[in-house]
Amino acid sequence: MLEPLSLNQPQKAADRHYFPNLDGLRLIAALVVVPGHVEAFKGLFGVAADPWLPIAGKLGVILFFVLSGFLITNLLLREKEKTEDVSLRKFYLRRMLRIWPLYYLILLLAIFVANQLPGLRIAPSENLTQSMTLFNIAMFALILPNFATYVIPYAGQVWSIGIEEQFYFFQPIIVKCIRSVKVVAGLFVLLVAAPEIYKSAVAIAIDSRLQAPYGGVLFRFYYCAVYFGCLAIGSLAGVLVYRRSVVLDRVLFRRDVQVVTYLGLLYILPFNHIHGYMLDSRVYALWFAVIIVNLAANPGTVVSLEQKWLAHFGRRSYGIYMYHPVCIGVVLYFIVRLFGRSQFGTLENVVCYVAVIGLTLAVSSLSYTHFEKRFLKLKSRL
Repeated sequence: MLEPLSLNQPQKAADRHYFPNLDGLRLIAALVVVPGHVEAFKGLFGVAADPWLPIAGKLGVILFFVLSGFLITNLLLREKEKTEDVSLRKFYLRRMLRIWPLYYLILLLAIFVANQLPGLRIAPSENLTQSMTLFNIAMFALILPNFATYVIPYAGQVWSIGIEEQFYFFQPIIVKCIRSVKVVAGLFVLLVAAPEIYKSAVAIAIDSRLQAPYGGVLFRFYYCAVYFGCLAIGSLAGVLVYRRSVVLDRVLFRRDVQVVTYLGLLYILPFNHIHGYMLDSRVYALWFAVIIVNLAANPGTVVSLEQKWLAHFGRRSYGIYMYHPVCIGVVLYFIVRLFGRSQFGTLENVVCYVAVIGLTLAVSSLSYTHFEKRFLKLKSRL
């Protein structure tokens, strides 16, 4: 295994591109999303929801955004230091080989398999046919699913893939073209504040649409900007670690700061499920950024996720995130047929959650080994 990056190592050691604990954190982020989707799918299968794990699943998505921004920005900055440039061609090709194959596979699986099988079909097939207009087909094909007007059952999770890919269309250009790392960081700060600037600029037009479930075009740009802000916060964390900022040792790496961060997060997680989001997504992103920089670069971190099994499944976290809705549907179908109840008791819930997690881990592992690795090998050659 490659040596972990330490703040005490010379900068050239960063070329080894390894941060400890983050594979395990990826697994946690993927699993956080699952309980909320299990309860949402219960209603679609005629079972009353009964939240066992009171965690808002979208927090897992925000954690993914921050992790992604941290890792990719740090790697781009180190590439630029080593080669005095950033190869956009290689960057985009690497993104395509890692993200696109599974993205399109899930869309095809959802449209032509899961939503065509009588036992798994959630919505009438004619709804899917009618909703897949030329506009929506174009949005999904161009990886702009967050702008589509229809959520494909079993592929609703792809909205976040669209957010990430749109962010990484312009983010490496910023790192490549701007020489000063401080200016790069300043632009990321601007991206964090961009939603409020945008909202103020179009306040009259956007005000009546902010509360709509999917809203209009103005709202879609607004919530894209919010999640771009989460990715930008992760990018700022990547800059801090790259520059070995004094803020790390003086503030973020302090043991009391770490303890307060973890305890505070554990305290508020249940309330987000019960009462909806207590805080703006970017506040949670800042919270996660503190955790990430400590896990990745603090030799005195109070939490360690360096376990082989965590790393093993953490490397399969993309598959876990993408496959879990289909796995939930399969498990619920069989449990409802087996128990025939509209209200799950303790036994049914235990069976449900264990089966969903087990099946998702198995499917994502098979996908990683027999499908994704084919593209990862090509990616590693770039």
